[in-house]
Amino acid sequence: MPPKLRYEFYLPTYYNDRTPIEPKKYRQVKNKIVERFGAISTHPATVQGTWIDKSSNITYFDNCCRFEICVDKDDENEKFFEELKDELKEIFMQREIYMIFTEVNMV
Repeated sequence: MPPKLRYEFYLPTYYNDRTPIEPKKYRQVKNKIVERFGAISTHPATVQGTWIDKSSNITYFDNCCRFEICVDKDDENEKFFEELKDELKEIFMQREIYMIFTEVNMV
């Protein structure tokens, strides 16, 4: 079995001005990934996070939705997620989107 990467990212439920983010934006992201890879896992419970913007020293408190997917470890998929992260920052009007990947061994 080829090596796999598990990508995990968190999308905020509110814009920085505390306006709720429209549900269609989450569906748009979910559909894009399912169309490309055939699957995605989402977690219905929100993840609470706190972070300080070092440039402004403002503390942000976020409630986020968690998305994750395992894909083949290859250059094309890595590029897809790098571009997706930039796209997510625009769609959700965020300075940063928390996204990580981890090498996994499937059983």
